[in-house]
Amino acid sequence: MSTPFPRLFSPIRVGQLTLRNRIVSTPHASGYVRDALHDEREIFYQAEKARGGVGFQFMGATNVVRTHGYLNLMANVDERIIPIYRQIAAAVHRFEGRIGAQLSHFGAMGNASLQAAPLVGPSPVANEAERQTPQVLEREELAEIAQAFATAARRCREGDLDAVILQLGHGYLLTSFLSPRYNQRTDEYGGSTENRVRYPLEVLQAMRREVGRDFTLGVRISGSELIEGGIDLAEAQRIAQLLDASGLVDWIDVSQGNDAHLVSKATHYGGLYIAPGAFVPLAAAIREVVSVPVVAVGRILTPQQAEQVLEEGQADLVAMTRALIADPHLPRKAQEGRLDDIRVCVGANEGCLGRIFVGDPITCVQNPLIGREQEWAELPPAPRPRHVLVVGGGPAGLEAARVAAARGHRVTLLERAGALGGQVPLAARIPGRAEFAGITRWLIGQVRKLPVEVRLETEATPELVEALQPEVVVLATGSRPASLQVPGGELPHVVDARAVLAGAVEVGEHVLVLDGEGYLSGLGVADFLLGQGKRVQLLTRALYPGDHVDVITLPLALKRLAEQRCVFTPTSWVRRIEPGQVIAYHTLAGWEFAIAPVETVVLALPALPEDGLYRALKGRPGRYELHRIGDCLSPRHIDSAIYEGQRIGRLV
Repeated sequence: MSTPFPRLFSPIRVGQLTLRNRIVSTPHASGYVRDALHDEREIFYQAEKARGGVGFQFMGATNVVRTHGYLNLMANVDERIIPIYRQIAAAVHRFEGRIGAQLSHFGAMGNASLQAAPLVGPSPVANEAERQTPQVLEREELAEIAQAFATAARRCREGDLDAVILQLGHGYLLTSFLSPRYNQRTDEYGGSTENRVRYPLEVLQAMRREVGRDFTLGVRISGSELIEGGIDLAEAQRIAQLLDASGLVDWIDVSQGNDAHLVSKATHYGGLYIAPGAFVPLAAAIREVVSVPVVAVGRILTPQQAEQVLEEGQADLVAMTRALIADPHLPRKAQEGRLDDIRVCVGANEGCLGRIFVGDPITCVQNPLIGREQEWAELPPAPRPRHVLVVGGGPAGLEAARVAAARGHRVTLLERAGALGGQVPLAARIPGRAEFAGITRWLIGQVRKLPVEVRLETEATPELVEALQPEVVVLATGSRPASLQVPGGELPHVVDARAVLAGAVEVGEHVLVLDGEGYLSGLGVADFLLGQGKRVQLLTRALYPGDHVDVITLPLALKRLAEQRCVFTPTSWVRRIEPGQVIAYHTLAGWEFAIAPVETVVLALPALPEDGLYRALKGRPGRYELHRIGDCLSPRHIDSAIYEGQRIGRLV
């Protein structure tokens, strides 16, 4: 079959494996774990990626020592994991995929109180995340840990996996030995690059003794730790050369960052605030100095971008991990030339990383099938086609219309505005978040391909609904802004964030943003106004602004605001609003203070459901089923809206 991406879909030899293409799903935690072992969700999750055509795929960070690591991650510490690996491998091999596991020791990352053992590291240097001084590992303990890695690798081979990747990056234990910031030893394991690489090489040697030379074994490194005194690119090149020269590794995966450092971690998992392909130059620099294949990592989102990386010789393989979460069938769609059908990752991080870092299993903010593959991988046709009326063209309504039409229903979609998309186009006006519009752009494109009758600039009244004679009515009418119930809240200079982003109101030079939602609406409108040269103060009841934003996105969002001299005022709220000033109070201590001058107050508050049509229809018995989804049911985030659109589209 000819393909518009000849390099991307050319086979490549990596160790003992011949991969069908150059697309890699690199290790990432899924949270599909029960008692530190993979549960059946992992089987179906990995199988769906293989069915979608990925060339090389990996399970996430897997602890090799029982007493160290995070509670919601997998552990390869005894023989119980072998039959589970075999189930996963069989599911992937059924679709001609190739799958491996990442073996890890978390070292000085984790929580000593939870794991009932001290954190450990090469030196007594606390990291910036946990801020707990680790126990210094002694030689006999190093030998025990090396053997734990080796035994875990043997279980991977006995579990019919195709490969193992050893985590040497991102601040894990072996990274700490490589990093001059965290390795301050004066014995043979510290000092020079050669000495700091010594222990990771001993681990690799132990692994090779267990799995042999005929098993595929690679490493993941940070091309730069992005922290003062840490591994920079020149040092990463020296490390890579020593790994390559050892003959122990079959490929090198080049990422960046150190998860023990707040901003470095956020940059490593970079989403909307990190440019596509941001880490690729690191892979290119490593590829110049090694002989084994190199994987480029970092927001490689589309097959066009991936093909360019390969064409320019910057890497031998490309990691498209979050792109494959957004659309596991990206490879097959690309190979078939169905580029418009690819659901492109927008880097929101809410459904994947945002969930895993609070201990929840992943899904995708725009693809609710992720984590539900066992139930939802197939879309069954409707038993009997019906007329489905969807009111509201935001993400919930678009998804409901798309799924219902794909099942064979006759669908009519009514939208009051002159364009589809709901609030998403407004959110995409926030600096650094333009990609967010891709969520509804894909939905609109898919709806346009289906036999869905779309009526724009159409107000759905009870009379119109009944005149259309639907059998099912799905209301996705969204939400409306809430007002501020304090004295002065009705003054003309008090405006809503949506109106500001839409350009519908005038905003003065001195602005107070009230972050009552704790989400990106408050941070985003502040960023939007700072970009216009406004002086902005951000007030919140919470301990810090954006307290409901995921831990990966928040540091970068706050960094942007701080760089523009935004004033943060936490644990505070409004007592009353007056012309030119706001009287606020400290929410913990109660004392009042004035904020002046204030020319405009911008509200970013929890929204209210736009449910008037629902109330009217519910009171008029009809011959149709009536459903509510999305914000008109309960204002939440976009992942809930799309999930409910998918669910109702399957239900009707």
